[in-house]
Amino acid sequence: MKGFFLKNIGFKIMAVVFAAALWFFVGAQSSSEVGFLVPLVLKDIPENMEISGLPPGEIEVRVSGPRRTITKLSPSSVVAELDLSGVKEGHNVFKISAQNIITPMGVEVIKLRPGAVDIKMEALRRVSVPLKARLRGEPAAGFKVAAVNVFPRTVTVLGAVRALKEHEVIFTKPVDISGLDSTKKFSVDIDVATAEFRSISADKATVRVSIVRAR
Repeated sequence: MKGFFLKNIGFKIMAVVFAAALWFFVGAQSSSEVGFLVPLVLKDIPENMEISGLPPGEIEVRVSGPRRTITKLSPSSVVAELDLSGVKEGHNVFKISAQNIITPMGVEVIKLRPGAVDIKMEALRRVSVPLKARLRGEPAAGFKVAAVNVFPRTVTVLGAVRALKEHEVIFTKPVDISGLDSTKKFSVDIDVATAEFRSISADKATVRVSIVRAR
């Protein structure tokens, strides 16, 4: 019996190794599926355009591939990209297909949702907007404000038409003149905290408050 097992032992070992390798190869090549929510990356946005109302931030993607590859796959390995270089002002509908999905080699997109996204774009405009000072408090007793001068008088802003219509005048942050009894200059920040501007030509202003005796 012992001789039977030892007979042609080299061939038998090779057969076992070959069978194990074949099993491993077949197991590695068997297909598997998995689904992810992957980020939707918007690229090549024209410099003279701005997105108004963001599309879904994620795309539901289902992929298939070799089991060994799929088991090691993570959501960060799959990305949905959308090229906005040809976008136009207003509503734009973009179809999402497998060509928009970046996956590791050997991984195939078999399903995704949504199949399209609606992106609204607004044109950017560069305009000059008057700059005014916002005062707080009252001068000393017997004195009054004779004039308020702001430098620069205007600032140039870049923004969507909607944002520009909401800010026909831009103010400085409050200048406290409480107890003031003489003319004084202030260096003050420009208040654009609530403005949706892409850029502004200045972030500080000089405010000269002229104080005279009240008659």
